Amino acid sequence: MLAYDFDNGLPENDAFGFFLASMIWDWVKKKFFLASGDSGGPTFIEGAIAGVSSFTLGGFFPVDIDPFFNRSFGEFGFDTRVSTYASWIDGILSRQSVPEPSTMFGSFLVMGFGILSSKRKKN
Repeated sequence: MLAYDFDNGLPENDAFGFFLASMIWDWVKKKFFLASGDSGGPTFIEGAIAGVSSFTLGGFFPVDIDPFFNRSFGEFGFDTRVSTYASWIDGILSRQSVPEPSTMFGSFLVMGFGILSSKRKKN
């Protein structure tokens, strides 16, 4: 899991700082957080997909800006770490694609429909 907090830069709303007694986790200057419907979406680190958005926790931590679970300052977000599943993803992507029907089969199919429709018009 990848975990991150959503804070406003103030120590009183720094969720990781509260639990780990440090603000070393606050290396991201542009803050973002999950919203409703974001589950399954990508989280990028330096242009690469690092995680898949999973869930959030909040509303009951002392550092939460308010006592509600509303994805506000002082709450946590969690992603499923993509690197954990990299070999499985690579295995799926390396499989051969589904074979397409041959052009010959498609041609016979079109000719068959043409013959059937011409016979119906004659009757």
